[in-house]
Amino acid sequence: MTTSLPKVLIVEDDEQWQGIWTRHLEREGAEVLMASSLEEGERLFEVNPDLTLVIMDGCVPGERPNSMPLVQKMRQTFRGPIVAGSGNPNVCKTLVEAGCSHWALKHMVSGLVSKILKEM
Repeated sequence: MTTSLPKVLIVEDDEQWQGIWTRHLEREGAEVLMASSLEEGERLFEVNPDLTLVIMDGCVPGERPNSMPLVQKMRQTFRGPIVAGSGNPNVCKTLVEAGCSHWALKHMVSGLVSKILKEM
């Protein structure tokens, strides 16, 4: 178990899910960084080498999967968990193929992340 607060990057353009996941993670004692675009997610990733975990939406922004290149870039240096979170299981599976270590439908992301953080 890590002694410092886990630092979690959420890359998600939907404000409702941003709020749900942020509140949950903060209750769990995590520091949360929020990105509403892929560009912002990449910037926050680059300036925070001490990330514990990443939650990645598949379509940022929009309805078409476009997050795969960012996942692949993160995987070049980041060995921690990257959770694909989407309302579509096929998008989640596409993100896993790109390098995500876990996936969950959006309503199940909080529980999965809690489990992963407890096991670290």
